[in-house]
Amino acid sequence: MEELERKPKGNLLRKLKRRERAGLYNVLRSIYEDSLFVRELREDILPGIPVLANLRCGAWYSPRFDGDCYFKSTDGHCGKWQFSFTRLNAHVARTAAGAGGALLVDSTKSAVKRFPDSFARTVPIWCGVLNRAVAIARGEGDDRDWDREVHLPSWIPDSERSALEPLVEGWSQKLAKTQPGLLEELSEILAKPLRPLWVSDDSPMWQHVTREDRDGFSFVPVYLLCCSKLGESPRTSADKFTRHSWRYIRGAADDHEAWAAGLTPQMFWSHHEELLETDPEEVERTVEEIASREGLQYGAGFGGKRLSQKITSCSAGQTAVSWVAGTGVGICPAGALKSVDASEVLGAVVLDCSTSRAVPADVGADVRHVEILPHKFDRLSLQNALGGATTYIVERLGAGCKVIVACDDGQDISPAVVAAHFLVSRTGTEAGGGRPEPYTKEDVRSAISRVTQHCPAAHPSRGSAKQVYNWLRLANL
Repeated sequence: MEELERKPKGNLLRKLKRRERAGLYNVLRSIYEDSLFVRELREDILPGIPVLANLRCGAWYSPRFDGDCYFKSTDGHCGKWQFSFTRLNAHVARTAAGAGGALLVDSTKSAVKRFPDSFARTVPIWCGVLNRAVAIARGEGDDRDWDREVHLPSWIPDSERSALEPLVEGWSQKLAKTQPGLLEELSEILAKPLRPLWVSDDSPMWQHVTREDRDGFSFVPVYLLCCSKLGESPRTSADKFTRHSWRYIRGAADDHEAWAAGLTPQMFWSHHEELLETDPEEVERTVEEIASREGLQYGAGFGGKRLSQKITSCSAGQTAVSWVAGTGVGICPAGALKSVDASEVLGAVVLDCSTSRAVPADVGADVRHVEILPHKFDRLSLQNALGGATTYIVERLGAGCKVIVACDDGQDISPAVVAAHFLVSRTGTEAGGGRPEPYTKEDVRSAISRVTQHCPAAHPSRGSAKQVYNWLRLANL
């Protein structure tokens, strides 16, 4: 009887503890504390090395990144390894080659993993595949100086390393076959092979790396920073934000849909002092006010809904157009066009695929608006608009114009439209034309890959890719 009376009390205490740990103030304060480690490495340990956020979690851990990347943890799950041919992250290789390295930031809430699977396996696999594919492109099959090994952390068992070997070799061969242009470029700029190095709060390596050490490396380092601490004792933020007690949460930024309440990394860092000085009991109301003030509002087609949980690429606020080399086609967030240099829009027209005519009226170019809603709001909006959109691009390019394709964030709709254009223009066909062999899903993935190689912010959703494929199939292309 006494045991039965104790059990409900124990359950209640556990629930209260979980609620305390998951409190929004604790999450935001933990993110801030972990950001201090990112700042320390950027300013004191690895100065001059570009810092990239691994979306989505990593985007929370600094007010300023030099860009971002997208290496999925699910691609690194044991026994389910994948190499993404649509998210090649080619800009990471370019950035590392040009700067002598790159620092990638991510985190994990796991109490047993030192690094997220994105860093423990996905990035090392990516480095190994690119290195081998470059060697294939160079024809250096017998060159022993070029590292082809897949460098995994020491805690990965040998059985897993052996199982990965044939997969990496197959992916390398496929990449060399499907992306010869990219590999030719990487062959020219990569003087040394890529290699991951793991950085965490408890690893001594990062404390002793000097610029001279980096210059002497036989590889281009890709530093993988898990910025969260093991255990529950936080870093100190000196005399800042000391008014309120709080509890540290490892990997606090993970699964932002569960806690962010409309807040984005950009909003957090614009208002972090206000939020961290707010009483923990009032912080949720403050977040609601900020999200209501600054949240991205969509047009009438959304029925007043706000897509508040999307993590915007750190490159999405750019003030330059991402031009796909040799095509005359570029991508830019619609709202950012107001800050684009005039030379970017000289001789260009704009295809505005935003939901509410987001391209500024004074952009300095002719604008054609075609409203396209994201897949989660309308599963056929993109598919129904592709015929007119691709025809417009072909016509304007034929008239000697450059074409800037814009959408709300420059990440989803406009890259999908450009990919569809590449597919139909590759053989000179347009909607209603036809080709001997129907396009496949692999063709769609290759076209998206072509876009993402030149537009790091581009991350077309699976739903958008599906609409491109369905449009090609229904149009007999």
